Amino acid sequence: RARDAEAAFRTVLAFDPDHPEALWSLGVLARERGDLAAAVEALTRAARLAPRETVVWFDLALAQARSGDHAGGREAAARALKLQPDSADVHALLAEIEIAAGNGAAALAAAQRVLKLRPEFAPTYTLFGAACAAAGRLADAEAAFRRALALAPGDLNATIHLANALRDQGRPAEAEALYREVLARAPDAVEVIAHLGDICLAMGRVDEAEQAYRDAVWRRRDF
Repeated sequence: RARDAEAAFRTVLAFDPDHPEALWSLGVLARERGDLAAAVEALTRAARLAPRETVVWFDLALAQARSGDHAGGREAAARALKLQPDSADVHALLAEIEIAAGNGAAALAAAQRVLKLRPEFAPTYTLFGAACAAAGRLADAEAAFRRALALAPGDLNATIHLANALRDQGRPAEAEALYREVLARAPDAVEVIAHLGDICLAMGRVDEAEQAYRDAVWRRRDF
């Protein structure tokens, strides 16, 4: 179905090379199949042709963020926010970009805006917690992740983040319990297996750490 859609949009572009909706659609399809260079190219063209479309700037920011272009993603998200200042989705994306870029203060500012726009929503607190962690506020991060879990008990993403926060606060036993809880439900979570290995190594359990690392590599050869 995606191939049929792509073929249809390319047919449109054969007749009208500057058709913004077709370029936007091709960019989104390319992003979803992992061709980020093609996605950024198509979405950049679409944004230039339709500069008043918030969704185009948002999708461009997302593609740039996934490709590791934090500056480009930040700029595209800012353009989206000029058009729609109260978009929780765009503020959330901006927070994620700043977290990935290591800009804790900027990430926290964006996440706080999301918290005002979309309160009492588990992913909001998970994002806020991640921003707090990026800013070095680990106790606040822990509280946010616990709030997320209160709103969505058992949420794997929030559980992993909470385990990381506990680990970074020097509470390895609590972190290990949560990592094992996650792996009981998601045994192929390679990053969590590796985190568990790190915990075991830090606690002097070298054999268990080695087994965890072997398990991670076996499950994903490029890890």
